[in-house]
Amino acid sequence: MHTERRVREVAAPAPVLWDVLATVGGDNGWYAAQPGWRVRAAVDRAVGGPGMRTGRPGGEPEPGEAVDFWRVESVDPGRRLRLRAEMRMPGTAWLELGAEPLAPGRSRLVQRTEFEPAGVAGQAYWWVEWPVHQLVFRAMVRSLAREAERRAAGADPGRTPTARQVPDRPRTRRAHGIPGPGARGRGVR
Repeated sequence: MHTERRVREVAAPAPVLWDVLATVGGDNGWYAAQPGWRVRAAVDRAVGGPGMRTGRPGGEPEPGEAVDFWRVESVDPGRRLRLRAEMRMPGTAWLELGAEPLAPGRSRLVQRTEFEPAGVAGQAYWWVEWPVHQLVFRAMVRSLAREAERRAAGADPGRTPTARQVPDRPRTRRAHGIPGPGARGRGVR
């Protein structure tokens, strides 16, 4: 069994974070690498899997419901959502998302991914997919946290936004007019 766990503190109450986690999939997407999820779904459908089912049920997730190419395996309302992958692969995969209360207005997002490989093909699949999964699932945690923080800030307009809530701004030296290494005093072109 291969297991990964990612944790991130979120500047939002646990119920707000849960509202984001409970609505992943469908029209809301997976909060990271949407084109990649669509490609994975197309490959899955081509090899006889369910592909990306359209949408997800509304409201709180219920055990047994289909969410795109995942199946809700268990739910601890307000705290934890566990999904089992139904896409074709040499093994079984799970994705678990959790919201844990910390202090008032703060929570912890916990993401756990598990893969039970089936034989040598499963081990090979894991190691080939591992670098991509690192990028996608890290980005997913970041985006889920940002969405919860955005919703929490909207619910309480008097709050000062955290750095993660400030709109994106240029982060390159060139964008700020700062010469890069080796510029030797020349201005930015």
